Amino acid sequence: MDCNLARMLMPFAGRRGELATEEAHALQAHLEHCGDCSKLALADARWDEQLTRAINAVEVPERLAALLKTSASVESSRIWRAKAWRYTAVVASACIVVSLAIGWWATNKQSLDTQRLAEQEDLRESFVLVRTQETAEAYFRNQGLRVQLPSDFDYGFMSSLEVVEIEGHKAAQVEFQRGEHRARLVVFSRRNFRIAKNAERTAAASHCVVELSQNSDFVFLVIFYGESRRQHFQTQSNSVG
Repeated sequence: MDCNLARMLMPFAGRRGELATEEAHALQAHLEHCGDCSKLALADARWDEQLTRAINAVEVPERLAALLKTSASVESSRIWRAKAWRYTAVVASACIVVSLAIGWWATNKQSLDTQRLAEQEDLRESFVLVRTQETAEAYFRNQGLRVQLPSDFDYGFMSSLEVVEIEGHKAAQVEFQRGEHRARLVVFSRRNFRIAKNAERTAAASHCVVELSQNSDFVFLVIFYGESRRQHFQTQSNSVG
């Protein structure tokens, strides 16, 4: 197992049933002999511990608690306990990133910890440094967002990864930089977004060109800045110039 594959699998190592037995054994063997990947795995584990502590410290608002209680009377309590845990985890994560709450969380401010923030950013950067489509998708899975990224982009030009929230829904955002050329890719789930009827798939403004496309599951928004165009960020097999 090489480092690229090991770093792609690391986010799932601690989750029961996510890795096949042989994959788990191969990953463990790699971590025992690779210092760089071992350090990255340790940082990932520390982040999980810190997130768990943050989740335990978050008080569920009364309205949310009442909603979960009502729902639990309809569904099985086991299923709704799992849903409540996942929902609380999402809210707690948002509080850590922005350090202030919205809506129910308006008065529930979180303390900023430079060490925790540094380790979180280090984890994100580790995925960017590998620069492949597979590791980018693995990063978003690690953040609870399963997406399929376009395969015609050259992810060697990837400069940043981020989970963004648009109209109350999460989306995957990938930034590309190739010299003076810059582009931003945003991937939306078609469960929450659609391309407007009769909308142009390409539109130009003073400083950028916007392209829209979709497949059966996702809508893809690409913004090309300045003189940048799609061919500047495509793989050699897909580039036309």
